[in-house]
Amino acid sequence: MFKNISNIFFITILGKLFGFIKIVLLIQLFGTSSITDALIVVVSIYWFWSKIIVYSLFSISLIPELSKSNKEEEHIKLVVDTIKSVNLISFIAFLLFFCLGNYIIYMFAPIQDEDFIKQSNTLLCLLSPLLFLIPTTEIFTILNQYKNKMRIASVNLTVWNMLQIVGIILSFYVFESTNTLVYLFAITSVIGYFITSLIQINSTNFFKYFSISSLFGCSLSKTIKIIRQNIVFFTATLLTQLNLYIDNFFVSQLDSGSISKYNIIIKVPELAQSLLISSLSVVFFNIIVKDENKIDEIFKKFSINLLPLICLGLVLAFFFGVGFLNLIYGNQAFAGTSDQTIRMILIVIIVNIFFMIGVSLLVKIFVTLKKTKVLLIASIINVCFNVIANYYLIEEFHIYGVSLATLLATYILFSILISVNFKFNMFKNILLIIGLLIIIFLIKIQL
Repeated sequence: MFKNISNIFFITILGKLFGFIKIVLLIQLFGTSSITDALIVVVSIYWFWSKIIVYSLFSISLIPELSKSNKEEEHIKLVVDTIKSVNLISFIAFLLFFCLGNYIIYMFAPIQDEDFIKQSNTLLCLLSPLLFLIPTTEIFTILNQYKNKMRIASVNLTVWNMLQIVGIILSFYVFESTNTLVYLFAITSVIGYFITSLIQINSTNFFKYFSISSLFGCSLSKTIKIIRQNIVFFTATLLTQLNLYIDNFFVSQLDSGSISKYNIIIKVPELAQSLLISSLSVVFFNIIVKDENKIDEIFKKFSINLLPLICLGLVLAFFFGVGFLNLIYGNQAFAGTSDQTIRMILIVIIVNIFFMIGVSLLVKIFVTLKKTKVLLIASIINVCFNVIANYYLIEEFHIYGVSLATLLATYILFSILISVNFKFNMFKNILLIIGLLIIIFLIKIQL
């Protein structure tokens, strides 16, 4: 178990590091402006496509199905059928992105700036091949993860981010034009996903049993079957992940560049969160689908091992967080935001990491136990609470209020899920009480 976790973590960390460098270069070279807002918003739309549509609607059922057979050809057949089911939705999304791009962008960030609208709409269309490449990469990666080919399954981020860095550097140093940024960023992104699709496909021995043409078909019956199978989990995931876009929606109403500013403040904690979730949840899911009797024991072990890392993160954020961000982004990136506000946002987001990882593990438990209706109810409460919290807290605390709303919403979701799964459990009660006390402290300290 720990070998697989470490393999994913240490290979993924390279890709995450390049992703961090990408954001640093983007902000240092182009500042916090409408064009950086456009890149962040449009990338988040494709992230939404990858994690919400592709994973929660089509890919989530793969691992339980794969566990029913030990034959390689049957595994690949399941993957091919899954891709055929998502191709139809990909084509519909492709048409929508071209015909209703402005409306889609407005749903994620209602910014009225003309340059933002122009740049984001251009980038949205240029990246449209990802609607087909993302499912291929994602679904074959899941198969490689299940087969414990963790090193191959973890190279995607490294390839994508390295090529996107190339696009950013070429735009600034070679073409010396902001206008070329969206074009080069799009080209390098599409090339990156094309390369990782080939890597993941080839490593599964796909070509031993099928030809590449089998990936281009559509199946309405398979699409309907998988949607019916996963619709509850998809809806729950959709509602939960809307929190990211709710945050951007409220931040966008502050001033131009606020989305970029907020996202670069939370980038480092989110980097750590992404690394931990990507390494822990994959291994956790693989274990519990094979032995449901170990669920409680494994969840508790994962949670206890996570606590020292969170404490270390809090100490580093308090003493070194602001200085580190100013060093890598420059003081001008945070103009108008005090050091104390930046420090408090970092602390809130690091506390949120613990509950967010807990939620990701609990979601895997509910999927394994087929209790997805509970996820749906909890997600509805979670989103409603986040909207209300953002509405009131952003007025009182401005940009810090957005981070507080995120933590409160995640804590509510975590509380519901853990309470349903662990009844009358001392470990659960201790976690919930400590979490509530920390949240109260973080609110009162800013009053």
